Amino acid sequence: MKKNHIILVLAAAVLVGILGAGCSAKMKKGYYLERANRFFDAGQYAQAEVEYLNVLHADPQDAEAIGKLGIIYFNEGRIQKAAPYVYKGSQMSATNLDLHLKLGQIYLALGRLKDAHDEAETVLEKNPMDPDATVLFAQSTSRPSDLTATQSKLHSLTQSGNSAALETALGIVASRQHDNKTAQTDFQRALALDSRFAAAYAALGNMYW
Repeated sequence: MKKNHIILVLAAAVLVGILGAGCSAKMKKGYYLERANRFFDAGQYAQAEVEYLNVLHADPQDAEAIGKLGIIYFNEGRIQKAAPYVYKGSQMSATNLDLHLKLGQIYLALGRLKDAHDEAETVLEKNPMDPDATVLFAQSTSRPSDLTATQSKLHSLTQSGNSAALETALGIVASRQHDNKTAQTDFQRALALDSRFAAAYAALGNMYW
């Protein structure tokens, strides 16, 4: 009887230890994540990176930490390092439009135009007025057979309200149709709507070049 009692006490102690370790790990992860998000929101990316990596040490499949690291690396221009985090984060958080947009921009830089186009379309389905996705949607259209469809889609978006991004996107499509007169008019309209819209200046410069 005494031996059985000792065994039960030891088993209970082991169980408490296991549960305690689990709770401790969960608490550590929560602590790291709270600190990471605070640093991220303050734009202190170096500190945020350390804390998000601590989160992943505690839980390698934490979707928020993966996605936020992707955004940090992307915003810092560390595109090669950002790519796997942005890709995995977008797969784990399908509704995170920022990750889908950044993934599309990475695909564009790699010349994977169809993938970039698909990511831009994913964002526009949820947020039709997203300026970066609108421009990306046009930039990732290259085949002549797709230009008309992209143009039609952009014109349909203008029904919800015009913007510098939409005019820039229409100008990009027009320039790829070798209609430089229309393209120039579109870019000028874009700058009239927003004189600081960088994508319009870049597209206009590319056309002149």
